[in-house]
Amino acid sequence: MSGVWKFNPNGVLNLVDNPLAASSCPGPCSGTKILVHSASNETMSSYEQLDAKLLELGWHAYSRNQFIRQYHRSYYTSDLITLPELSFGSIRTTHMYDIVVKTRSAFQVRDA
Repeated sequence: MSGVWKFNPNGVLNLVDNPLAASSCPGPCSGTKILVHSASNETMSSYEQLDAKLLELGWHAYSRNQFIRQYHRSYYTSDLITLPELSFGSIRTTHMYDIVVKTRSAFQVRDA
């Protein structure tokens, strides 16, 4: 449940529903984001696609176990991208923006 807490004039605190949190809300308010490779305008939908694009940009698989997948640019920098290993669908918006920032805008995050 999402919403805003408001004080009534009598001092009682109530939760007021957030109208933008409705699942039927299309567009930007839906919260669904996609990761897009800027040069090819290709939507990333699997780790295989993302691996290929990151490899082209000079990133390499650093560590992979049952929980996380990591990429690094070189052994001499501290640049590291960490993603959940479970499935590509478990990547959150924060992971997407981490990729955008660390690849110097080679990717974009867009509304689905």
